[in-house]
Amino acid sequence: RWLLVRFRREFDFKDVLSLWEVLWACPFRSGRPERPVPYHLWLCASMVVRVREQILSKVLRDDQLCVLLSTTPAPPLPTLLAETRALYLKHGELGDLGEAGNLL
Repeated sequence: RWLLVRFRREFDFKDVLSLWEVLWACPFRSGRPERPVPYHLWLCASMVVRVREQILSKVLRDDQLCVLLSTTPAPPLPTLLAETRALYLKHGELGDLGEAGNLL
């Protein structure tokens, strides 16, 4: 859902415009050259990491996980961007989000 609506539900309009600019201009890409991991996936991963304790402490069905992620308020945009950058710098060299076994 985050990607389909391009984060419009999580942030106010001014922040969405700033976020879109970051997503379009951001040089952070990792992975193999033929399969780079774009920055918007790192952004989604950092939003999931924010609720990791709630996810790991329960056995959630797919629909329950979607509800949890959609009802958890987003942090202020500068905070989220800083957390996303830190996550990328920590795990970006691993080559792929799927290979980052300790991402959560």
